Amino acid sequence: MTASIGLAANTTDQALYPNTDTDSRGRVLDGRHAYVVAFRPGQLPPVHAFWSLTLYGADRYFAPNALQRFALGDRTPGLRYGPGRSL
Repeated sequence: MTASIGLAANTTDQALYPNTDTDSRGRVLDGRHAYVVAFRPGQLPPVHAFWSLTLYGADRYFAPNALQRFALGDRTPGLRYGPGRSL
C-alpha cells in the first residue's frame, strides 16, 4: 500500500500521526475556544528526532489563522516551560 500511494512515506516505526477532532470534554474543536496542550515533567513526546503539533482544517489542509502559524514543536522558539521542565 505504501509503495502504491505513499512512496517513501514514513513507516510506523519511524513516525506516529495521532489526531483528534474533539477536546477533553468531547466537544468538537472550534476556533471560538481557547485550548491548552500541556506536557507534565518527563512526559514530552518520546522521540529521537523531533515532534510537532500541526493545525489542520476539516479539509485536512493547514487551517487558516490570524497568526499564520500551522505547527508548534520542540524547535519552536518561545515555548513556555514550567516547573520541572513541564511544557
